[in-house]
Amino acid sequence: MRFERSSVSIAEQHSRSFPTAQEKLVGNFQLAIPAEKSDKSAMATVDQIRRTIAAAMEKVGEGPVSVAIDLGLERNHLRDFMEGKKQSLKTEVMLLISERYSIPFKDLIVTKEKAIRRSA
Repeated sequence: MRFERSSVSIAEQHSRSFPTAQEKLVGNFQLAIPAEKSDKSAMATVDQIRRTIAAAMEKVGEGPVSVAIDLGLERNHLRDFMEGKKQSLKTEVMLLISERYSIPFKDLIVTKEKAIRRSA
């Protein structure tokens, strides 16, 4: 059995039509226009969290080593995170930092950074 269509001819002939967001009206139905932030998370990235913590420490004149010691952590624990040697801190540590600097805990929650897809 041989098919009469090739993949090229199928793409040229639109046997089915799917509505898109550009076609705002399809039949009697208005399509919803996606919001700008539909694929962007409201949660901070690791770099944003680092900047938030650094600004809070700078505001009160503290450094990561002295803060880590005060919190009962190893002296380099917080410094390694701030310098990018560590990619995350435990929830308990983030909670301590949140309380110490009055930073809302939700601002210290990390979201995964999305990889940029490149078309070949």
